[in-house]
Amino acid sequence: MEKEIMKTGFIDLDKTININEPKVIFLGGRPGVGKTAFAINILANIGLKQNIPVLMLNLEESKEKIINRIISKETQFDISKIKSNELNDLEKIKVQDTRKLIKNSKIFIEDTNISSLNKIIELIRKYVKEYEVRFIALDYLQLIDFKLSSDRKIENILWKLREISYELKITIFITSQISRTLIERKNKRPDIKDLINKEAILKYADIIMFLYRENDFYKNLEKKDIAEIIIIQNDADKTIKIIFEGKYSGFKSFKE
Repeated sequence: MEKEIMKTGFIDLDKTININEPKVIFLGGRPGVGKTAFAINILANIGLKQNIPVLMLNLEESKEKIINRIISKETQFDISKIKSNELNDLEKIKVQDTRKLIKNSKIFIEDTNISSLNKIIELIRKYVKEYEVRFIALDYLQLIDFKLSSDRKIENILWKLREISYELKITIFITSQISRTLIERKNKRPDIKDLINKEAILKYADIIMFLYRENDFYKNLEKKDIAEIIIIQNDADKTIKIIFEGKYSGFKSFKE
């Protein structure tokens, strides 16, 4: 039986990259730019809207926080209102219904005792075998524990993740911090030179992307909601615009 085609849910991104073949996709960006939110958006688009099994391995946020992010995006209710439960009766019902929808969906989230690479590999194998998971989001690279020096650690982590991606025929989407030195230069759009452990990432990541929001640096912009996905392909960059919806903890496709 032929498998259903997975889509990220971002129209221009789906025209540019294929997430249906085994691969490691790397997403780099500054702290607070929205890497986790973007990964969760893709996860929800696949798991909720396409009903395809997906797994979130989060080394930083709790399962409850991730679910609240998904609820905010799906209901278009302010994330702060959901966290504080400042909702009217109709909103509470919609939140409860969405929470139930997520619980009964094929979205799986692991957030406890998963910092070691061996545990991550173990969980990936488990969920692929038991639930036929096809897309895995891992947030984020620098928090994975592997007892080697920094340079060798990242290289071995990416090597192992790519190995299991190809073995199990799955897509692994991994977020990562990038060098903070970019804030010191005039053009603050991230690129290859901002990668931490660049050689390892170039060697083992099948697709390298960066998330950039100009408003992260320049607060008085007219178009505050525009974000960019910068995709590195064969030494050529392709930039895709998306819309940042901060209060709904997410992004959506850009329309001219």
